[in-house]
Amino acid sequence: MNAGLFPSLAQFLGAYFHEDWQEEFRTEAAAVAAYVEQASPSALQCTHAELGRLWEETQGSDAIERLLADAGCAYNPRPKYRTARAWIRSLTQRIARGIPAPRKIG
Repeated sequence: MNAGLFPSLAQFLGAYFHEDWQEEFRTEAAAVAAYVEQASPSALQCTHAELGRLWEETQGSDAIERLLADAGCAYNPRPKYRTARAWIRSLTQRIARGIPAPRKIG
């Protein structure tokens, strides 16, 4: 993954889905929940936007899998999700739910 094009996404994947991620989080859902809990609202917004761009700009699951591996992502989405593309869609939705709503002023 070109970290220059997807810096927040590369940071998320490298930090939460590194080669030993299962020792730290045990499940994929726990890793995503930890990121949503620990990341700043602006980091969540950036990661969400980059996931959306990845979805729009990358058509095949094989291309997404190569990008994930380049980012240091050691998670294999295939048993749980049929394709890497389906996992990206799921991540996008879960991270969106973690973004706080804008506060009303006044």
